Amino acid sequence: MKFIISILAFGLLLSCGTKVEIEKINTFTEKYPFNYIGLVGEQSDTAYVEVFFSEASTNNSNVISHRWVKLPAIIGGGYTNVIFDSLVKKITGSMSKTTIMPIGRVAHISYLDNGSHFMKIINHSLKPIQYFIVGNHDLKTYDLDKLFSGPYTEVGDSHKTPPTSITTDLLPEVFYNGTPVKYLLFPNLKPKTNLYKIHKDAIYSKNGKEYYGFNGIDTLFFENNRSGNLIVNSAWSIENILSLYQAEYRNSVDTVLTITYLNKNDNITVNRISNGAEKYYSETRQNILKPSYYGVIPAGSSIISSEKIPFITHVKYEYYNDKP
Repeated sequence: MKFIISILAFGLLLSCGTKVEIEKINTFTEKYPFNYIGLVGEQSDTAYVEVFFSEASTNNSNVISHRWVKLPAIIGGGYTNVIFDSLVKKITGSMSKTTIMPIGRVAHISYLDNGSHFMKIINHSLKPIQYFIVGNHDLKTYDLDKLFSGPYTEVGDSHKTPPTSITTDLLPEVFYNGTPVKYLLFPNLKPKTNLYKIHKDAIYSKNGKEYYGFNGIDTLFFENNRSGNLIVNSAWSIENILSLYQAEYRNSVDTVLTITYLNKNDNITVNRISNGAEKYYSETRQNILKPSYYGVIPAGSSIISSEKIPFITHVKYEYYNDKP
């Protein structure tokens, strides 16, 4: 039996003088979703908020779209063409044998006019308005039975068999009470059946086959009118969603918004969006810039997308294995 854990293996390779290189093997363009942005301010018969944003066009390019909107409003939700690099890790040992391991995709991020991540919101009124950002990347699932030979089990171990082989990989950020906020705004877009999230501890190799091992399974409830831990019979109002973000950025004890789905062992403080939590591959990191998913646009002012204002989902944590 061979027990493979990438972190331990990487450390052993370095100690043996192994050469490790990161290499780009492919560049591709893909349509990627803009987040939804909620705007709340004084109601008026005249639209006083002006929006410019990049939108996917033909030939893998983008065009600038321009709109005037009345408040309250939800904007965004479209697609923009993003250029990605596919990266691999080349590991060359002392015997000159090279192993190639997929790492992930990295986006070419551009906040310039007509760039893939460009959005500008101008408040032409005499009063401030508030905004909040709701993640919109696509739901991704995978079939364990197609990737591995089955669950890794030996006599006396504690590994469990999931109730289904279809497990969730990614769900739209941000989360509240066990569900993406996106599904509170748009319950018609949520999954129709429950999803399962496994907590892998390793990939095992035995008798020439690979098996998955994990120490926990979470059920994400979406059947009928369930959405996480909530019963959602109709779409939440923009104002109700705004109140969640206001509470989060006041460091509320009762209302907590996180960057990813949490299980009982996850650290809530580390994952709170108001603390700068950012999803990065399979882990959560703290971004010192503290990306702001909620804020105020003063009267007569504007804001533009940036690493601090993620109007488009940060794409650097996307997985490699769905591209050649």
